Amino acid sequence: MKTVIIGGVAAGDCAMVKNRITGRRQRSAMGSTANIAGRALALNLSGETTEHKGVLGTGIAKLSPSLSAARTGLTEAAARENGFDVV
Repeated sequence: MKTVIIGGVAAGDCAMVKNRITGRRQRSAMGSTANIAGRALALNLSGETTEHKGVLGTGIAKLSPSLSAARTGLTEAAARENGFDVV
């Protein structure tokens, strides 16, 4: 949540987050990620020490009243790119 500006902080959709699987930084333009990161930032600014541990790449979309789609983790391609032995 630190920025290149001394004393500056960023959270939410404009900030990079850590992927908890790969340990690498990535974008995560998800409302839930922005909410959690914003809460962690607010707590830290108010004196309570906490951390945002990162994201797992989870997303859910309701496609119709009876059908939803979801994903979490890495795609096969992303897993291979990050050195995982995919079966």
